[in-house]
Amino acid sequence: HPASMLQKLLATVGIGGATLETTADAATVQGGEVRGTCTIAGGAVAQEIGDVVLSLRVPYRREVGDHKVTDTLVVAQAAIPVHAVV
Repeated sequence: HPASMLQKLLATVGIGGATLETTADAATVQGGEVRGTCTIAGGAVAQEIGDVVLSLRVPYRREVGDHKVTDTLVVAQAAIPVHAVV
């Protein structure tokens, strides 16, 4: 079916695909363990999800020319096996 092929193609680039929402618990402290919740919701077509890669990012300010900009730095990263179809 051509419409479902288009939906699958769009889902591979993030349009109409599964969504992922991750939140860290409020009790997270520097140097401690990070705990939280990861929720995956299905999109317009079925998709197989193998792993979810979570990155812990911290904001920092840096100078660019004569002004300051806010950027983020990845301080930790982990792959979590999910192996689900949504």
